[in-house]
Amino acid sequence: MGQKPHDLIHNGSFEKSLHGWTLSDGGIAPNIPSGVYRDGTNKIENWDSRFGFVYAHPSDGANAMWTEWDGSPGQITLSQSVSLAHTKTDVLHFDVQAAWDLQNYGAKHDRTFLVEVTDNKTGKVTDFTVLTAHAGDFEAGDQVLHETLDLSAFHGRDITLSFVWQVPGTYD
Repeated sequence: MGQKPHDLIHNGSFEKSLHGWTLSDGGIAPNIPSGVYRDGTNKIENWDSRFGFVYAHPSDGANAMWTEWDGSPGQITLSQSVSLAHTKTDVLHFDVQAAWDLQNYGAKHDRTFLVEVTDNKTGKVTDFTVLTAHAGDFEAGDQVLHETLDLSAFHGRDITLSFVWQVPGTYD
């Protein structure tokens, strides 16, 4: 979808690939690199169905950010710097569809997906946990989470929004 005058995020539905975003796989080395994939990408559909996951379709537009959320210990980070208005309350709305198999491969560690908000002036980081994949659990990914994050505490500031997938163990 196109950029609307009131949008905080540039290219929020990834229709221009990662334009405006910074992506780091943090040395994790997943089997399929994190990135923007077009709906119907066979590579992703085959990967998802091979492990019993439901294929994730974009909730807006034809593209979606996709990450394997696996590999070596580290974190996958997708971030963008944003200037918040002085006079209004900004709210971030986003959708998440996640699947994991921490049951069949001997996982010993939970994985966390969170949003980090960094005040670009002070460097202070505030974390908002979105979901936790518990060791020993299986989630097919058949539900879309509609998340809302109140950013009013950061009004009038330049911030960096980061979506962070934490991977604490090697392919476990």
